[in-house]
Amino acid sequence: MEFPATATSRDGCEAASFNNDRIVTSGDQLLLAIEIAREVTPSLRLVSMDINKDGVVSSGDQLLQVQFMDPPGQCP
Repeated sequence: MEFPATATSRDGCEAASFNNDRIVTSGDQLLLAIEIAREVTPSLRLVSMDINKDGVVSSGDQLLQVQFMDPPGQCP
């Protein structure tokens, strides 16, 4: 049984990619934006989408997520 090569992944790619492929795309951004729009209170949003682990899902998480997209191919 072979496991994905996690040693080749940049730290944080797993947290910023919501569909477990460790590649951060606009699809992952869309999921985060939907969660931000779904719940008005930042602290009540899904904890798994709190990329920067500050206790709230907010635009700060969006900013961090974008850093894993630029330049393209940065993750994994």
